[in-house]
Amino acid sequence: QQSVWLFLGVVAMILLYKLKLSVLFSKQMVFLLSYVVIFLLVLTLFFGSEINGSQGWLITPLGSIQASEYLKVTMPLYFAVMLGNFQSSIARRDWRNFHKVFLVPAISLALVIIQPDLGNSSIIVLGIIAMILASGIAYRYAYVVLGVIIGLSTIVIESILLTRGRFIPSLFSYIYVRFQAMAETFDPVVFRGAGYQLGMGYIAIYNGGLFGLGLGNSIQKRGFLPEAHTDFIFNIILEELGLVGGMFILGLVFFLICRMYLVGIRSQSAFNSLASYGMATMLLLQVFVNVGGVLGLIPSSGITFPFFSLGGNSLFINCIAVGTVLNISAQEAEIRLNNSIYSAMKPDLASSLLVEENF
Repeated sequence: QQSVWLFLGVVAMILLYKLKLSVLFSKQMVFLLSYVVIFLLVLTLFFGSEINGSQGWLITPLGSIQASEYLKVTMPLYFAVMLGNFQSSIARRDWRNFHKVFLVPAISLALVIIQPDLGNSSIIVLGIIAMILASGIAYRYAYVVLGVIIGLSTIVIESILLTRGRFIPSLFSYIYVRFQAMAETFDPVVFRGAGYQLGMGYIAIYNGGLFGLGLGNSIQKRGFLPEAHTDFIFNIILEELGLVGGMFILGLVFFLICRMYLVGIRSQSAFNSLASYGMATMLLLQVFVNVGGVLGLIPSSGITFPFFSLGGNSLFINCIAVGTVLNISAQEAEIRLNNSIYSAMKPDLASSLLVEENF
């Protein structure tokens, strides 16, 4: 099944690389894609299947669809279009119509949050904030936004820990359990419940040591670590390939993400730049949330490790993100080539006009 998704993802990546991006991701097309994802989220809300406490999967004859994953592509494209159109207003510090930008994302995120799926919704929110900060707003606004995010996050986390989750709505009661699993993993009571998976993940890392047990020789994936193939696959990578192999894998993923950011930095179009930033940030946040969760640095959230974890929708969306940035890179390279050819021709053009005028 994963091979089928990989094949579809590679085909989508090639098509996105070859097609004309300006037609494929016009304002009308981006809005249409956003509305389709909202429709899928509504269907999931009423007819979705519950897996691990989240009603986030829509089961179809062709396979399951996790609509929240598709927001990781549609939201960067949506904000690239909207913020690209608002560039003149941002430059003038004119915020009168800026609230219109957030209508579609607010509806989408509300539908994801009530599944509940706070992992994906957090990634999408942080990705949106990163795109807004990169859109050209003044630094003072960026500092205020970052300060508010850090302050609110600290208050919420401390409140959850101090009250032991007593005031959390029942829909999100699992949040404190995951904080407890992170903080008290090897407490005898916690380890037998919420902390079991994280503790088994630690044992996998310990088994791997510096150079690992060898590819395919993991002990923990043979029934001891429940989510070895999805959320906790990075622990198995560390067990089989060791710290050295795990850092190499992380290095490859970060190299890809850095290249995507570089495409955005070099882009001359606001849409191309923001779309590249958005796609790269979504991938970066997935890596941070997944690896941070399995290492116990932050509560685990069920986010997959890009390109490695089992999960067809995630793999397909990551391939689309890479294909989109490949298209942007090719388009920007063509623009730079045309500009360089034109610059090289300008002296000859000027001399020919001068000869014509003298004649």
